[in-house]
Amino acid sequence: MRSVPATSPTAPLQPADRRWPDFLIYAGFALNGVATTILGPTLQWLKERWNLNDAQAAYVWVQYLGQLVGTIASDRVVARVGAKRCLAFGAALMGIGIAGLSAANWHLGLLFLFVNGLGIGLATPTTNLLVSHRHPQRRAAALSFVNLIWGIGAVVCPFVSGFFLHRGEGLRFLYIVSASMFLLMVLFLTLRETIATGGEEAHGAKVTVPLSTWCLFAAALFVYVGTETSVGGWSTVYTHRMDFSGNLSSVMPSFYWAGLLTGRALAPFILRYVSEFKVAVSGLVLGGAGVISLILARGIPSAIVSVVLAGLGFAAVFPIVVGWMTHRFGPTGNRLAGWAFVSASLGGAMLPWLLGQIANRAADMRVGYGVPLAGVIILLLLVPRASRLEASRLGPTSPGVP
Repeated sequence: MRSVPATSPTAPLQPADRRWPDFLIYAGFALNGVATTILGPTLQWLKERWNLNDAQAAYVWVQYLGQLVGTIASDRVVARVGAKRCLAFGAALMGIGIAGLSAANWHLGLLFLFVNGLGIGLATPTTNLLVSHRHPQRRAAALSFVNLIWGIGAVVCPFVSGFFLHRGEGLRFLYIVSASMFLLMVLFLTLRETIATGGEEAHGAKVTVPLSTWCLFAAALFVYVGTETSVGGWSTVYTHRMDFSGNLSSVMPSFYWAGLLTGRALAPFILRYVSEFKVAVSGLVLGGAGVISLILARGIPSAIVSVVLAGLGFAAVFPIVVGWMTHRFGPTGNRLAGWAFVSASLGGAMLPWLLGQIANRAADMRVGYGVPLAGVIILLLLVPRASRLEASRLGPTSPGVP
């Protein structure tokens, strides 16, 4: 599930007025989950609508480049106009981007996907940080809950879209989601509360981290997000070739996100008894087994089991690696962490694109799924090193990343 944790690059907020309706934040993040994952269940429909091959369809992940730009810009937007207007602006961009998928021209559709990603990039870190500062005494629980809500949106999206797509009403689905985004924008704008923003991080304080350390965590996030997105994002197209009726292939991402949600719900209990390193490595092994099983699958039932296994395996990896990174960077390292999350968004754009290019050249989607399998192998090499760096808590040295 692609949400930015509390250590996002967004400017820090002072505790908000308690009148701010949490339910509206949660509703907005559920729709954010829909907007972020909408490509998975609609990719086959978009391919047919725009008459795309796998290589051309790979460019739809330009959405993640928009998300990258939005994440970078969110810091300045919140500082200039406040969190509530940033959320409203993000909702409006998502509404425009999703409605724009109705365009008959696929090049224009790519532009609207970028706009959708831009809105996601603005809203996601702002929502996480807003929740974090609204609940300072139970920050972890509040962030876990709001991201659970995001996951519910991600799981529900394929079922709702599948209902409309099977009835030949794909455009109606897009317009309903878009209208919901604009309604959310209006609700955000009518709120009376003002959210104060702080100054520069820690009053201009800077942290120095060795360049090799930053590169390691940035690379891990790049590969992880790209791997996670590749497996779920292409699952509809891949399984559509096993089930041409599309009755189950269109909801395949729901099984994947459900696996991720279940894994993240179980992780806190497992981590009471098993070390983070063992959970991360075991998760990657299980996720890799799920990817291999998906490559070898010959029918929908085995494909469902495969994507659930992959989701369960990947579930705890991202939170654990992010926790190691923020602990290693320290309390004044939010800006460095922010640029690492930019690397993560870039991975979400590049690896699914690479999967599509390879699958098209080989004329076999199974070959393309070698990309996330390679990602798992790379992560199995990076995670032990990241764990040692976090455990060492070495003091800042030069040369480093300022």
